[in-house]
Amino acid sequence: MSVELRDRNGVLSLSGRIAVVTGAGSGIGLALSRRLGLAGARVLMADLAGDRLGQAVSGLREIGLDVDGVTMDVADAGSLERLAERAFSAAPVAVVCLNAGVPGPLGEPTWGLDLAEWEPVIRVNMWAPIAGSNIFVRRLVEQAAPSHLFFTISQAGLWTSPASAATCSPETAGASCAGRSPSGSPMRHRSCARPWPRTAACRSCRRTAPPSPH
Repeated sequence: MSVELRDRNGVLSLSGRIAVVTGAGSGIGLALSRRLGLAGARVLMADLAGDRLGQAVSGLREIGLDVDGVTMDVADAGSLERLAERAFSAAPVAVVCLNAGVPGPLGEPTWGLDLAEWEPVIRVNMWAPIAGSNIFVRRLVEQAAPSHLFFTISQAGLWTSPASAATCSPETAGASCAGRSPSGSPMRHRSCARPWPRTAACRSCRRTAPPSPH
């Protein structure tokens, strides 16, 4: 299956343009990186796990793809700023996939969880999409070229439960970042839901190439 993205004038060419993928060291992020690379994009792959990311980058380079890796924490706004600066200074950016995520605790009511269990889920699944939207959308609009911004979320973002609030609440907030594009902008937003729970994502990663917006 090919990656076919569209702008107002038809198919959006990825050849020679930058695609940024977070959480790219494995699973859906690695699959997205591979598909975008095969479509001609220069892929900037970001992940917290440096060793895993290095293996992923090496594997894609072995099949001839133009990819590079950045070890970073998506919950750190400064790191996201540096990622964006590196991407936009290299070439026009066609695609940004804010894909990184972590599984949250399940089976306990809100009052039964230690606050420390909330923190990583809030930082990665809620704050990172908020910060990523703020940092990348501004630049995508300013570059005045057709582009796409994708969010990978869990189905947990579509519902909630007293026994899974730490998982569902950040996902819902992250999904809300995928609003409409600024008026008159060539950029489009599109959400992409992933299987629940996040730990099951790898089993379906080959079915999660970016869809063609309608």
